[in-house]
Order: sequence, then structure tokens, then C-alpha cells
Amino acid sequence: MAFSALVDADWLDTEAFMSPAQAAARQHQPQPPLAALRDCLDTYLARFGQPHTPVHRARAEVLAACRSAAVHPPGLFSLTVPTGGGKTLSSLAFALDHAVRHGLERVIYVLPFTSIIEQNAAVFREVFALLGRDVVVEHHSNLLVAQQRNAFPFGDRNRRPPLDPLNALLSYLYTLLRFDAAGALAAHGLDPAVGFLHRDRPGRESLALDLQEEFRAPYADRLALSLVNRQQIRLDHFRTLETGAILLTDDGRKEVLVAWQKRKQDEIEHPFLGEKISIGLLLHAQALLLARHLRGDLDAYPPFEWR
Repeated sequence: MAFSALVDADWLDTEAFMSPAQAAARQHQPQPPLAALRDCLDTYLARFGQPHTPVHRARAEVLAACRSAAVHPPGLFSLTVPTGGGKTLSSLAFALDHAVRHGLERVIYVLPFTSIIEQNAAVFREVFALLGRDVVVEHHSNLLVAQQRNAFPFGDRNRRPPLDPLNALLSYLYTLLRFDAAGALAAHGLDPAVGFLHRDRPGRESLALDLQEEFRAPYADRLALSLVNRQQIRLDHFRTLETGAILLTDDGRKEVLVAWQKRKQDEIEHPFLGEKISIGLLLHAQALLLARHLRGDLDAYPPFEWR
């Protein structure tokens, strides 16, 4: 986080020197105070009413404990709550109460996985909907478009629906990756719907989303960049709906599927197994290793590390 702050400060200083007009415009974009965000959160939480089930009562206790801890001086705090315990809103309540009480200017969330960042950011935008989208700044990108930059700008991740071509391409690739992950897990006797990192929901393949995280950047993101930079995917491979959503055309999906299947045929050496394996079988290898760990054959699950 300190390194990120240093890099951001360097960019802002550079902007002030190279583009003073743009820097001045940035400084004149006031944001609502954190107290306003806290009021918005209180209004959102009031919609739930009084807790009426054991799960709701447990969540209410977690929320009350977080808010009571906000009075303490700034320092290191920890929150250990199982999945479904209401960590997202409770931690947000603590952060806003604590920041307002101690005169802090902003709240920064640092999260480990892209999908979890997206999940939390979506909740925050729903909470602060009355204050506008700009109160939540979401950033998690390793994407660098070298060709067709004007046609494929990438400001942030948006989905359901995607609002620009690059996000539409990423969403399609992530869907393909999730389907492959679910199939690999099922093939090795694991239920794709029972996850560890992603909350279980009806109709959601939480374990497939967990497994997918290991392959987002090296598999899907890298392929997206290759398709754009090699100009295999162009603007004419997308269509815009009346709602503003951007989707791949039939020709665009065909181009992506052909590249997806071709990429699966490439071979690398698996870092744990020490054997040559096609990229298409990597998900199966990881599903097998996870199944062996859960059955007690391996002491720990070895996550895939792309080298």
C-alpha cells in the first residue's frame, strides 16, 4: 500500500508539471465527506429491519461489535467471521465510523482476488447509489494495451453489463474459464458450488470461481491482450445494445473461441508436478490436487503459480 501511494504521488506530481490544466480540474472535483457516506450506509442498513433469524442476529452482533470498536485510536484491527457473517457491510461500517471519528479523509480497501474486489465494489456502489458512482474508485488491472489503444480504453472493470469492448471481451473469457473450471472440479468428484473464498449462493459455482482465480491473469487476461494487440479482435467484433451494454458479435465470439482452444494446446511444465502438461489440462491438474488434499492425501493444496 505504501508503494502504491508513492507511485500515485509521483503520477500526480508529474501531471501537475506536464498538464497543469488537467491537474487543476482534478483538484476542483469535490467529493462528499465521509460523514455523508456513513449516513448513506445507515439508511441502507435500516432497510433490513430487526434481525429475525439466527443468521440475521449473528450478523447484527458482528455489526455492533465492529461499530463499537471504531472508537479506539487508529491502529491494527482484525475481524474473523465465517462466510455469510456480514463482513462486507460490518467492515465498511467500522471503517466509516472510525474515519469520521478520527478525522481521516478516505477509506482504502485492499483485497486479494479480482472477483472479490468486484463483489465488494458492487456492494459499495449499491450502498452509496444516492451519492453517485464516483464515490467508489475501483482499480485492479494488469492490462496493458499496446495496439488499438483508442478503440480499447480501459478505465476500470465493469460488468453485468460490460460497458466497453475490453470489458466485454474479459467477461466472455472469464465465463469460458469458469465453465472449464466447473467441469474440471466435477470430473474429480468435487461440487463446483461449494467454495472456500466465494460465498455460496443458489445457482452460483463458488468453488469454480475459487479455482478460476489462479488462472485469470495468466490465462484469460493474457489472451485478451494478445487478441487485441494482434488485432485479431477489433471494434467491428462488438455490438452495442440500446441499454448501452457492449457484447461480442457472433464473429467475435468465434474468433475468441478459436484462440481459446488453440491456447489450450500449448504446453508448459507444471511447477508442482514437474511434468509437461497442456494448458487445457491445468484446471484438471489443480482440481485433482485439491481433491487429494481434501481427502487427506496431500498435507496442503499447492496453488498454481505461472512462471
